Amino acid sequence: MSNCMNDYKNCKYNISNEYKLSRYNVYFKYSDFNLLYNTLHDSLLKINDKTYKYIKKNGENLKKIDDEKKNILIDNGFIINKGINEINFVKDKYLKSVYDNKSYVLIINPTMDCNFNCWYCYENHKKSKMSPETIQNVKKFIKNLITKKDISNLIISWFGGEPLLYNDIIYEISKEAKKVISNYDNKILLNDITTNGFLINEKIIEKFKECNFKRFQITLDGYKTKHNKNRKTKNGENTYNTIIKNIKSLINNDFKVCLRINYTEEILEDGDIEKIANDFKDIDKKNLEIDLQKVWQIEHTKKMYDLFDKSIDDIRNINKNINITQSYQLHPNQATRCYGDKMNQAVVNYDGYVFKCTNVKFDKKNSIGKLTDSGIINWDENKMLKRKRFIPPFVKFEKCIACKLLPLCLGPCSEMFLRKGDKEDFIENYCPKGKSPKFDLKNLVKNQYYEKINN
Repeated sequence: MSNCMNDYKNCKYNISNEYKLSRYNVYFKYSDFNLLYNTLHDSLLKINDKTYKYIKKNGENLKKIDDEKKNILIDNGFIINKGINEINFVKDKYLKSVYDNKSYVLIINPTMDCNFNCWYCYENHKKSKMSPETIQNVKKFIKNLITKKDISNLIISWFGGEPLLYNDIIYEISKEAKKVISNYDNKILLNDITTNGFLINEKIIEKFKECNFKRFQITLDGYKTKHNKNRKTKNGENTYNTIIKNIKSLINNDFKVCLRINYTEEILEDGDIEKIANDFKDIDKKNLEIDLQKVWQIEHTKKMYDLFDKSIDDIRNINKNINITQSYQLHPNQATRCYGDKMNQAVVNYDGYVFKCTNVKFDKKNSIGKLTDSGIINWDENKMLKRKRFIPPFVKFEKCIACKLLPLCLGPCSEMFLRKGDKEDFIENYCPKGKSPKFDLKNLVKNQYYEKINN
């Protein structure tokens, strides 16, 4: 858990001897302890009732805090020099990440077809497969990236459709990328994949071990009965037991798995999340992360807030070491709102058209470039220029600038702003406080606390 950014460390003691509380401090009182959390620096302190009440009551009056405690609070970014402008730090960090030329995020859709037929999916799963010509163009593009002097990290993320329908394409391209990067001692290749998990088998696992695959994201829609109702194969097969078996196999082979659980009020009320967690009580938790996400077509209800709190506590009772991420857009230590805001990033579709976002209809109209036969992307400069005008988007909104959650949320992504940013009620409808209310931050802070004491 980091305390402060390097430039912040250099100036926090040196501008003057006058201090103020960080605008990004939040305080939470739990049943048996108090936590002080700073959303900018992801700093966390367990504090006693006396200190908690004093800070809450006295605000900027820090004279009665003894030097030892004050230095701890300064080191962790809770108390800052009066000359520091924290909003500028958020902006600078954002822009450094957007224009970072040391890493590249390449997302590849080998197909838009899928073996599932989930009712809520926004994608058009047409019969499709990356052609041999496009495969060669992707290989050339990857080689061009790796041989660039500045790039030291290449992250290839496989998406779709269901990418494992054509795992041979994934293997062919990944194997070539590994071969090229092996010529450089100072460059790193990482592969990850978003998949429904149904097609995973020992052969695929062994292939992916060869190609520097590190992480799988796999989704469940509640416990067995509800999941099998929502996520059958196109042939009508139930999928829950197979997916659970495959996740355990991945974890036992030292892959990291982000298990996304889509929840509704019914899923929370029936204790499905705890039942799923219980299915993994005997496996190595260091390679399992549970990511709780509300089904996006439904709204939160007051009842859901309480049920969500209970579900988090019940998972903790099963195993306090399990890593839980949750909610809507609140992520510690993120520098940009989305990978799509980065300049060094592209989504290459099976047909060679290029996009910046995966949450779009993958057709020529929405594309922002095309991959050429020489392995170079011809970007649509007009579309790119429009996107750059809105980076970082949060500076457009006073509500974002004034919010304590800004370092965790970073406002709307540039894609969303391009689509809907001209509407008067845009930020009101977009703001995660309405979709991910205060209870989410409280649980995020508690989750950070458990991670710290268990690591």
